[in-house]
Amino acid sequence: MGGPLNTFYKKPGPSDRPLKVLILSMEYTSEVSGGLGTHVFELAKGLAQAGCQVCVVACTLGTSRKLQESNLTVHLLAPSASSFANAARQSLAGSILAFTADLVNKGREVIGNDGWVPDIIQCYSWLTFTAARQLGRMYGIPVLSVVHYLSEPVERWWGQTPDQEIARQEELLFCNAMTFITVSKSMRKIIQNTYGAPDNRIHVVYNGMDPQPFINPTPKFDVIRQLRQTVAKSNEKIVIFAGRLHPHKGITALLNSASQVVAKYPNVRYLLAGEPDSREFAHEVRHLLDQHHDLRGKITLLGKVPRRQLAALYQVADLALVPSIYEPFGYAAIEAMAAGVPVIASNVGGLAEIVSHEKTGLLVPVHESANGPHRVDVGELTVAQLNLLNNETMSKQLGLAGRRRVLDCFSLEVMTQSTITVYRNTISRFLEERRNPKRAN
Repeated sequence: MGGPLNTFYKKPGPSDRPLKVLILSMEYTSEVSGGLGTHVFELAKGLAQAGCQVCVVACTLGTSRKLQESNLTVHLLAPSASSFANAARQSLAGSILAFTADLVNKGREVIGNDGWVPDIIQCYSWLTFTAARQLGRMYGIPVLSVVHYLSEPVERWWGQTPDQEIARQEELLFCNAMTFITVSKSMRKIIQNTYGAPDNRIHVVYNGMDPQPFINPTPKFDVIRQLRQTVAKSNEKIVIFAGRLHPHKGITALLNSASQVVAKYPNVRYLLAGEPDSREFAHEVRHLLDQHHDLRGKITLLGKVPRRQLAALYQVADLALVPSIYEPFGYAAIEAMAAGVPVIASNVGGLAEIVSHEKTGLLVPVHESANGPHRVDVGELTVAQLNLLNNETMSKQLGLAGRRRVLDCFSLEVMTQSTITVYRNTISRFLEERRNPKRAN
């Protein structure tokens, strides 16, 4: 599985004019939930470095502010009083869509007041599609939606019933949007099976990132050494998990397997970098820990860790776990791999496309069920951990191979240039259909 994976990657030609790109998102950076915000941050940076003029309009939980860098402007918007009041009366989906007016108003301000007309508007799934479509129609600009996740049918796989209003918004997205980027071949197949979207409308572009913060984190060697002494005993090997503490992340399987690992390899420490996203699952995590008395003193709950600090933690980790029941892509995997940490991941979704079993990491099966939640194989997850904890040579080889794979396949440049190619194809098709509306599909 060597070589670049992004389907549309190509080096830019000298005649390619730098594009103007407007990105509408509910998040910017990993501050809120992780993957989506990380993608917006990385892609905007990559596009700007490639010479594109990029404007991001995104929601913030803090005070509205404007960030300015070379080729990149970021407008972080706190909800207006009217949108906030409207959201308070709505369902979950309705409360998100209540922010649409704020996104549209800021988009009109950017385009109208500044005279800056984008070549393309990029939105994220149904979350910001309504705003992007309104702006696209106002100014005659093509719209492209990036789909990182689907509620239907994915949430059923870990025992959750999808919110029917959200599922309806997803359906409306695929009925109305013309072009999509999704983050793995697995997600493309799910979209096609669920909503019947044709091949020529869905482009697979794998997520990418700047790996340098994970290869060479900011803290110096002595700080890293002190960090290790803080989080684990000198004779303990460190197993790290980074992500939300949520059923779909495989937390139950992780804790069950940790209990079995500790019984055979006592000198181990588990670091969980993340927070439960609900009170209900916070209680569930505590209940699981109470059930496993043997894990007392072996698991440290770090809470939500900023990405910069997470990069430092990977420098002291011996092994990273990504045991998700399903993962559309998996930034947690490529961040750990970039740091040179061997990864054990579930053989599902984007993870199965990132990790090549026994070459750049280890994969463990997830058992599907027609009538209930899917289940990570705890026995195989346990065996995989023990194999790497007991074999430093193999661990080192997988860690180095994983880093090479990230540099080759999931770099910021590869994601950026692949995305630009899809932009150009979308713009060309949009202009052709405007010239020849009868030929539009």
